[in-house]
Amino acid sequence: MVHFFVVLLHGLVVLLSVFCAFYFGRTTYYVGKYQTLALLLLFLGLGILLRKFILASPALYAVLGSVLFLAGCTGIWLKFYLAKVTKDHVKILEQPGVEAVYLFHGEGDPTAEGSLELNSHPREVMEDAREGALYITHGIGGGPARKEITNSVVRVNLNDAADRSAIRGATSRAVAVNHESGEIYIGMWVENCMLVLDGKDGKVKKKIPTNPRPWNLLIDQEENRLILLNEWEVSSKASSIEVFDLDSLEKVGEKSYEKISAYTMVKSRKDGRLFISSWFPGTILSLDGDDLGILRKRTLSLCVFGLALDEAAGSLYVALPVLAKIAVLDMDTLKSKYYINTEFSCRNIILDDERNLLYAGGWINGILDIIDPDTRRSVKKLYLGRRLRGISQSKDRRTLFAVSQSGVFKIDLEAALH
Repeated sequence: MVHFFVVLLHGLVVLLSVFCAFYFGRTTYYVGKYQTLALLLLFLGLGILLRKFILASPALYAVLGSVLFLAGCTGIWLKFYLAKVTKDHVKILEQPGVEAVYLFHGEGDPTAEGSLELNSHPREVMEDAREGALYITHGIGGGPARKEITNSVVRVNLNDAADRSAIRGATSRAVAVNHESGEIYIGMWVENCMLVLDGKDGKVKKKIPTNPRPWNLLIDQEENRLILLNEWEVSSKASSIEVFDLDSLEKVGEKSYEKISAYTMVKSRKDGRLFISSWFPGTILSLDGDDLGILRKRTLSLCVFGLALDEAAGSLYVALPVLAKIAVLDMDTLKSKYYINTEFSCRNIILDDERNLLYAGGWINGILDIIDPDTRRSVKKLYLGRRLRGISQSKDRRTLFAVSQSGVFKIDLEAALH
């Protein structure tokens, strides 16, 4: 009788393990179909090995069986977690001023063939006001070794969300819109190139090779140039900047920076200086706008992410995700003025100088924190779904766009703030 229950428990554990492999592999951003198969084989292989020891060593079976049982429980938890994502849609859309452009896991199976969310991890979002379109870059979790082809860039018609198209490729990251020429620039992080798209139809016009890991793009209309920030190159352990002529898109400049992993950059309109954040180590660089040489350098924290510049106040805002703070630095000396409390894991920040507000997105808890920089207090918090990544403001400054694991959202700022 004891043997019967042991075998029954063994079978239950194997079934739960298969359940875990299926749900973990096909319902998260980070594991694709081949990894699902690997997990399935791993669990079944462990099960076969365990059968050999059931009679000889029940204690060993109990220990290893418990591990598999916990794995099965993880699969069940993921099932309920995904149900929570769907419930999040209701919670998010109940908030004044928040509207969905389109939802992830909302209708049908997001992993189905032809889905625009196939094995994707949304990163940045940017509006093309000229054509009434929205561009969302997508990545694949697991680092640069993951080279699965997915819908790397999604283009959505803001007037009709059903009208959307995708560019197939590996992980994309940076996106910038040239509102004068109508061109769209996309940094392809795995493929090490920059795509130039026609804003009218979203089709690829040109593919330009770049240094490894293009991470952030900035259009400098005053100097008629496009600046590309590359995260870092593994062999040289250095980040780099590449400068392209905005008309010909020929490379006209380049500079490397050792021992930093660049995240984002902002430019001063007064004197052309560039400010770069390095997520690890948490360093800020102030660069000469012409020769890109380092003027000042300061390490702030374990890691830093988003930047925003208030030139009227002479302040540089720096997101410190681990400390749940925004550091306010003197933009000339990089010395600290004061700190503003915000959400843990704050990644991207935007300064709305028209309303004198800071928008800070918390990646882990999905809270968009709207802050008055004068009082240093939060005036509004909006929940937009966990893994809140990209946030950007529309050209007319009336709308904020955001992307999270729950979907792509637009926030009417007047409605949300009143």
